[in-house]
Amino acid sequence: GMQRAGGMIGMQTMNPGMMGMGMGMGGGKGCGGKGKGGSDWVCQQCGNNNFADRAFCNMRKCSAARPMGEWTCAQCGNHNFSDRMTCNMRKCQATRPDIPMQVAQELIAKGCGKG
Repeated sequence: GMQRAGGMIGMQTMNPGMMGMGMGMGGGKGCGGKGKGGSDWVCQQCGNNNFADRAFCNMRKCSAARPMGEWTCAQCGNHNFSDRMTCNMRKCQATRPDIPMQVAQELIAKGCGKG
């Protein structure tokens, strides 16, 4: 019969640059790098890990809105409502650090800004 060397028949003909492709590397839930600014987040409904630049969960069966809770300004300590993108203290006006501006604007435009 045919002998196999460690179950790797045919692997020696594979292009070395293709090693790892399609073999469970990257692309899955919780894998990969970071989103564009802000904090990556976990969907409260399905548990999927989402990049910071997503306004809605990227699981097709879920699509839940990213939660926008009330927040405390890191610069002055003021408590701000969830739909504020900058601190409402007139002397401060610091930008909200946890959610990218375009994500918050998309959520607010779709009525998801109030916590």
